Amino acid sequence: MGIRNRKHILILSLTILVGCGKASLDDLRESLSDSPSSETTQEYSLEGVLSSSFGGGGGIVTQAGAIGQIAYGKSVVVDNSGSIFVGGYHYSTDSYSPDMTIWKFNQDGSPDTSFGGGDGVFSHSINPSETINAMAIDSNGYIILVGTTFVSGNSDELAVWKVTPTGALDTSFGGGDGYVIHGNAAGGNGYDEGNAVAIDSNDNIIVVGRSNGSTGTKAAIWKYTSNGVLDTSFGGGDGFITTASNGVKTGVVIDSADNIYVTGYAGGEVTLWKYNTTGTLDSSFDSDGIFVFTNPGSDYSYDLVLDQTGNILLTGDLYDGSNSDMFIMRVTPLGNLDTTFGAGLGYITHNNAAGGNGYDTGKAINLDSEGNILIAGSSYDSSYDLAIWKVSPQGQLDTSFGGGNGYVTLNNIAGGNSGDRGEDLALTASGTLVVTGKSVGTTSDEMFLLKLE
Repeated sequence: MGIRNRKHILILSLTILVGCGKASLDDLRESLSDSPSSETTQEYSLEGVLSSSFGGGGGIVTQAGAIGQIAYGKSVVVDNSGSIFVGGYHYSTDSYSPDMTIWKFNQDGSPDTSFGGGDGVFSHSINPSETINAMAIDSNGYIILVGTTFVSGNSDELAVWKVTPTGALDTSFGGGDGYVIHGNAAGGNGYDEGNAVAIDSNDNIIVVGRSNGSTGTKAAIWKYTSNGVLDTSFGGGDGFITTASNGVKTGVVIDSADNIYVTGYAGGEVTLWKYNTTGTLDSSFDSDGIFVFTNPGSDYSYDLVLDQTGNILLTGDLYDGSNSDMFIMRVTPLGNLDTTFGAGLGYITHNNAAGGNGYDTGKAINLDSEGNILIAGSSYDSSYDLAIWKVSPQGQLDTSFGGGNGYVTLNNIAGGNSGDRGEDLALTASGTLVVTGKSVGTTSDEMFLLKLE
């Protein structure tokens, strides 16, 4: 237990291969001259070009400390001051096992040296191995991270950390440790994991994920108070619930009344649950609190967002008969497919963003101030490329983005030219977009953070 060595950060003038459909890197850089070069309070239309003023050329990647090390950006948030936090994990040099890690950056992409140990990085290990999947910031600026930690004899268990705004464990959380661990939610005593987190109006922490039960993997949801105690008003006194059928919960969002919307997949089908504050399914939503989209083949939903009218937008991938396509689906507040979206279907799909016609997936979804839909994920050609899509509120690709295509693909971000995946995205106050994920470098996998205008 304790703080491990921190991952160094390298700010690069990126030598990445970029696809705005078929556009070249020179095309992308040329378009920078017509794009805003710094943060302002003026909202502008996102065009999908790298911000030349950020990180010395549009992005940042971590610097490998040793061959075989790995760093992964899983979540990104922008706070009210414009600071950018990336949550994820890196493999430490002493144990070669993953440690929870937070990177903090200023608006220009430079490390915030007031955070962590003076290098803008905080890393902590509870046990020999832990990973971070998601992150949120509460009303006081404290950072909540969720994922897994390995507990000897019990496999991996859910872990929730709380970190102060200056980059230290909050010892008022979890009985003085700054973190809590929970396992065996589904009764199987095997594997519990937090995949997503949201904060309600009282700073309660809602974690969704999975728990291995005696009859399979169950979708799970936990509710903690701001002090790291399971909320016994939730889940019939337990502070958590699991589904009867097998499944995984991957995304969560909370509305203004603290109702909880959760997406994931069960039985290979896109699934959306709506719960009230006590963890009871809301029967006014699709009659039983659960919306299920049935489609031939295995389909996966990873993230969701609410629009201004209470519609729920989902993203993930749908099987098209031979491959899987990125999808955006819109569900009404009553739990029905919104057939005013996507030419009457209630959803749209897209593939072949990287030119390979293989496998496209959406991992994160957000909305800009005009209701346009932004997706970060990946597209497979000969390897995976980072893919970013922009779609209108009606469900059409926005041709003002990505040189007329409505999407941008990027690969070779860390110099390895063999795999780039987008995991999360966030919007700044001025409407620029920050995206994080993982890129295969020449010696290891690296976290990246990009800013697009």
